[in-house]
Amino acid sequence: MSHPIIQLTPRATKGTREAVELRSKGLVPCIVYGHNKTRSPEMFALEERNFKRQLEAGPKLFKLKTDKGEEQAMVAELQIDQLSDLVMHVDFQRVSDQDTVIMKVPVHLTGVPEGAKTGGRLELFLHEIKVRTTPAALLPEITIDVSMMNIFDRVSLADLKLPEGIVAVGQASTTVCMVHPPKKVEEVKPEAAAITVAGAAPAAGDAPKGDAAGKPGTAAKPGAEKGGDK
Repeated sequence: MSHPIIQLTPRATKGTREAVELRSKGLVPCIVYGHNKTRSPEMFALEERNFKRQLEAGPKLFKLKTDKGEEQAMVAELQIDQLSDLVMHVDFQRVSDQDTVIMKVPVHLTGVPEGAKTGGRLELFLHEIKVRTTPAALLPEITIDVSMMNIFDRVSLADLKLPEGIVAVGQASTTVCMVHPPKKVEEVKPEAAAITVAGAAPAAGDAPKGDAAGKPGTAAKPGAEKGGDK
């Protein structure tokens, strides 16, 4: 696997004032530590935009280019501002192709699950998987074919088919992805009794209370005598 190249610029001083000045120019202060502590740490600066784009593309292993040549290094520590999402500081650790490193590798799913064709829903639980490997054997991504997965099928760390020299780190039973069953739609049951709407007209033949018989809406006159006798 080829690693992205990051151009580093040497810096002679350190401190808050210098860091603020570097960031105003779109640069980020960084430190490169020696391989197996055989070299003293060195201070550099790098372009924030290019580094962040490379950082989001895959594993955090880079070729660092300086005026002395190119060296392989991994990100040992990364500081990102929570509000601006800008990279604030980076610590690199030099590594060789034979060193054992632990890195996070992105997961890429391919295919359409069989269960999805009958209403199932595929969910990815781990977008990155931590692996133990060497820089020489490191993969850019871990590809999982989900085309044969049916409803309730899942892929765990133990199910991954990884190349020789790469071992997944974590509990073997940890779920990477799963096909969920379709959601059941609850049927709305009709009410046993009809709801009487306020203000609705009464049924035919029903006279409103207080009305004179045969004349809806006409109240009986108090004191009226039958036959019109005086």
